Amino acid sequence: MKVLLTSHLFPNEVDPVSGVFVNEEAQFLTKRCELKIVAPIPWFPPLRGFGRWSRLSKIPYRQQVDGLDVFHPRYLLFPRRILFCTAWFFYLLALLQVGRKLEFDLVHAHVAYPDGLAAVLFSKITRRPVIITTHGGDVKTYPRERKIWKLLTVLALLKADKIVAVSGDLKKAIRELGVDVEKVEVIPNGVDITLFHPIAKSSAAAEKGIPNLARIIYVGRLEQQKGVEVLVRAMSMLVATRGDLELTVVGANRAER
Repeated sequence: MKVLLTSHLFPNEVDPVSGVFVNEEAQFLTKRCELKIVAPIPWFPPLRGFGRWSRLSKIPYRQQVDGLDVFHPRYLLFPRRILFCTAWFFYLLALLQVGRKLEFDLVHAHVAYPDGLAAVLFSKITRRPVIITTHGGDVKTYPRERKIWKLLTVLALLKADKIVAVSGDLKKAIRELGVDVEKVEVIPNGVDITLFHPIAKSSAAAEKGIPNLARIIYVGRLEQQKGVEVLVRAMSMLVATRGDLELTVVGANRAER
């Protein structure tokens, strides 16, 4: 089977850890199907002084990433989600630019909006089935922030041939949006057990030279939407009641990357 996988989350040299789970899934799928990756990125002129946005212009249109053939067509996306309700249209144009030249049997999009909606419309044009994998904010955050975002998200989910939710909680959120959950499959993100496997807590602490305390670990982006500041405030309250507790934070924000 030939699969066209599309996601703006796919890692690149500007955001190397953004959507690493998409890359890991793609690596697994290549063992079972022929895969092409279309990972649109925001268009930005080659100007200096705009941080991450300036660096985006240097990403090549096509490149090999961990053995995968990845296309990076540009689409119009405004900062701070200005006119975010139009993102699907420009994403669709980028998808058409590449996708019409490729052979594929199935379209697989990660996140419902804008990727999923663009993929649904692209699948109608190319007459191919489409699967949308939801990851969290696309069905739990966006629909609550703007009515139009909710409308566009629901439209994508209603028109998808199949939906993958990475947790049972997301499946519940999809049902609450009024989407038939008969076409929803819960498939959690996988784990590479050659890298991540349980070992004794005391051994791990000794290896890293850290105190063997009760420990809470956060691994992820250090951005407001992740609620890390809430975790830090809660931690300060917990430490006040018990002293054998420590918080370890692993991650960075986009500015640091």
